[in-house]
Amino acid sequence: MRRGFDTRLNRDVAIKVLRTELARDSVFQERFRREAHAAASLNHPNIVAVYDTGADPMGDEGGAGSRSVSLPYIVMEYVRGHTVKQALAEDGAPRPAEAVRIIAGVLAALECAHAAGVIHRDIKPGNIMVGADGSVKVMDFGIARVLDTTDDALTQTNAVVGTAQYLSPEQARGEQVDPRSDLYATGVVLFELLTGRPPFTGESPLDVAYQHVSAQPPVPSSIDPGIPPALDQVVLRALTKDRESRYQTAQEMRADLLRAVSGQPVSTRTAEIAAVAATSPMPATGAAARTGTPDPAGTRTAPLPDPGESGGTGVMAAPARPDRRRLALIVLAAVLAVAVVGGLIAWALSRSDAELVAVPDVVGQTQSQAEAALKEQGLTVGEVATVDGSSQEAGRVDSTDPSAGISVEKGTPVALRISSGEEPSAPSSSTPVPTRTGTPEPDETATPGSTPTPTTRPTTTPTPTPTPTTTPTPTPTTTPTPNDGGTGGDGAGGGGTQSGEGE
Repeated sequence: MRRGFDTRLNRDVAIKVLRTELARDSVFQERFRREAHAAASLNHPNIVAVYDTGADPMGDEGGAGSRSVSLPYIVMEYVRGHTVKQALAEDGAPRPAEAVRIIAGVLAALECAHAAGVIHRDIKPGNIMVGADGSVKVMDFGIARVLDTTDDALTQTNAVVGTAQYLSPEQARGEQVDPRSDLYATGVVLFELLTGRPPFTGESPLDVAYQHVSAQPPVPSSIDPGIPPALDQVVLRALTKDRESRYQTAQEMRADLLRAVSGQPVSTRTAEIAAVAATSPMPATGAAARTGTPDPAGTRTAPLPDPGESGGTGVMAAPARPDRRRLALIVLAAVLAVAVVGGLIAWALSRSDAELVAVPDVVGQTQSQAEAALKEQGLTVGEVATVDGSSQEAGRVDSTDPSAGISVEKGTPVALRISSGEEPSAPSSSTPVPTRTGTPEPDETATPGSTPTPTTRPTTTPTPTPTPTTTPTPTPTTTPTPNDGGTGGDGAGGGGTQSGEGE
């Protein structure tokens, strides 16, 4: 680019001349010619105006003037100022309001270009001028494409034309572009203006191109917390991979952007798409696997030759398209994993937010007192049951379930066990005894002959006693029992004498 002076119209002009080594390439000559025609057809205050075009013949360096080479040039508006790329390098990221003002000018220029059927295809900070008076100018339509052109020799199949850091996903795949491709690149520039860095970086242009195809950009406010949420939403929608979800026109994006910077909510559609984009990370592919992310397509890539100046416009081979079904399964698995993790986090947060209280000690209180104490603590009364054999008085609480001192959530039911005041209806099962029924125990009604007790003298004759059928209720004072006889037998025959007296 050179500065010149128009003597006829008495004004400064900028003269863009194709480099000599490129002038011999018919492709670059055609691209240069297209830039002149595309820019000359557009008349807008945010587009650098084209005044004239032509070519100067010059001698071939290798032929001593034997063969001439036409050196194309474009005469255009001279803008006193600097490019956005220079401003970022020197001053860093501007304030959000200034970033929005610059992008609003770019979108106004694109609205005019798209209406004329021209797609820029190379929106980047180096192609945006900011004048000394604050004006914003879009320039360099060198790889612009006219929509109604069917013979596009500059966009061959599987060729990517543009600057890697600002390529739309469809450009990176070598697919047909449309006005929404320019809006994606504008979103990348907006991201860089807000955060001071592009959303994707890599070791080579191919690394970056793969990320544009498959990696989800970070939320701008995660890099600079001072960025308003509404601007996050505009950026995330502009950088959506699916063209149908992206902004459809430059006017639509510009309207949302101006609403965001003025503190108004963005459109409902933008908020919905941005919410999905912020919570659905996508896996990186291809060369991005070098950073630790596996390549779902299993493709191998080779580094591209340096296109020249870092960040410059270049032509590269399109990344190989991954197997769609396999990629779809991986994306589906990632979405399901995010949903499951999100559900678990939500459940954990809901549990952690629950208020815990301790079960009060109501043992020894009446039922009404215990119920009042539980309700005062935020708990409810659960099952109320009566228990026997309690050490508490009748009508007093014997125990609770959960026990006193246990921490539970508010509203948890607490069961009460109320003492009946009676002894246990049955003794412990460890020492079984006959149940008391009100009639004499078998020991008390047993006949003397039923359980004879052996003695030290087996020749002793047992004392005859009446049978149970003739004497159902014997009197203990008149009828000695076998136990008495046995005890007496231990006294050296005293039992026999006692039995004789009984008869």
